[in-house]
Amino acid sequence: MTEFSFKFIDLVLLFEKTPMLMVMWAAFGYIFTSFILLIPSMILRKMGLTLKLDKAMGVVGVIIVLTWLVGFITQMILLFSDVPGSKMFIIWILMLFTFIIFAITNYQMIVKYLNTIGKTKS
Repeated sequence: MTEFSFKFIDLVLLFEKTPMLMVMWAAFGYIFTSFILLIPSMILRKMGLTLKLDKAMGVVGVIIVLTWLVGFITQMILLFSDVPGSKMFIIWILMLFTFIIFAITNYQMIVKYLNTIGKTKS
């Protein structure tokens, strides 16, 4: 049986040693996430799934922006409060999961809001 080579504990220990890396990830990690999500988005757009893709990417964009804004501010406060890096990592992961659950449960409301924003700009 094969297993993943990713070691979660090593990542937590890295953030424990250098909590500033967690703040850097909270500040600039959304850029890497956006690029990673851009590739499947472009492939699906070429396949002609534009309408469904725009709604889903709008919701994913809301998740990324919320995680970036709230996550960066929270991580800065935790860094200056001398909270250990492992706790900062766990708090950031829990915030990400909370925003994902929020976006899934309020998907229709978010799509409706994004559609009204799109109509007012046109």
